[in-house]
Amino acid sequence: MIVFSGSYSNLYKTIFVVSLAVLLLVPLPADTLWLRELFNSGHSVVFIFITLILFEYVNIRLKGFHPVIISLVVLATAFVIGVFIEMTQGLLQREASVSDLSRNLFGIIAGLSLAIYFQQKAWYNRLALVSVMLTGLFLGGYSLIELSWNYYQRSKAFPLLTEFEKPWTKSFVRFNKAAFQGGVVKKNPLEATRYKFRFEPGLYPGVSIIEPVENWSGYRILHFDVFSTNIDNVKMVLRVHDKQHNQDFRDRFNRHFILQPGFNRIVVELAEIRDALYSRKIDMANIAGVEMFLTEVEEPLYLEISNIFIQM
Repeated sequence: MIVFSGSYSNLYKTIFVVSLAVLLLVPLPADTLWLRELFNSGHSVVFIFITLILFEYVNIRLKGFHPVIISLVVLATAFVIGVFIEMTQGLLQREASVSDLSRNLFGIIAGLSLAIYFQQKAWYNRLALVSVMLTGLFLGGYSLIELSWNYYQRSKAFPLLTEFEKPWTKSFVRFNKAAFQGGVVKKNPLEATRYKFRFEPGLYPGVSIIEPVENWSGYRILHFDVFSTNIDNVKMVLRVHDKQHNQDFRDRFNRHFILQPGFNRIVVELAEIRDALYSRKIDMANIAGVEMFLTEVEEPLYLEISNIFIQM
């Protein structure tokens, strides 16, 4: 049990303040999706500690009250702290998130279960509380577990960069004024399965692949198929950049294509991507993103696009 006296009281107050400061002030890591999700999942762990400290503090302040009342006060107080943190993050130009609130809640439930566990003597009560605590931890870290699995599936699918029909792809594909609308039955058994996408009017509607398997060394071409059901030609740009990319248009590979009505096969030599820049070579061992987007879109367009892959 936590004891609020002497140096221990100061220690727990310090842990409490540091926990709040971490959630409020530490910026999200930008390196990878996995690190960001690890940081976000840490909300649950931090709120376990916050709840344990609150539980002992409230126990002292409300000594003699029914344990259910004490537990409800702790639950409500910890949840309000979570709401305050999310609202404050919005003011500090950090992204406020409903998902973070749910992670906070799962941490609160896990922490409350752990605190009550030490007050129980019956084994069946302890077993039930351990089950609740583990469930809270699992739910709080579920998105990290799911993303980790999707990273594994991504690596397993390589040299396919996408499998639009598979759930793992959703973690690594982003849409800008575009939407995935499902698979298309192959009319020719020699052609790859294609998937229907809707592109809205606007500035550069497109589909981005973030964090593809990064090492393309030893491969020769990038390849995918596009079937256009449009009467007129469609202008498409293929973009590839590495981890050194500085967001300048001239610091990435850009290739313009004219998609004619019907079947179009897109093939790009990876050597052309590597040598696309004047100032340096694109690092083919550290590819960070692939994007295809349309230009001059004045009305909704539909394209059927196959999975994207590289090959030797």
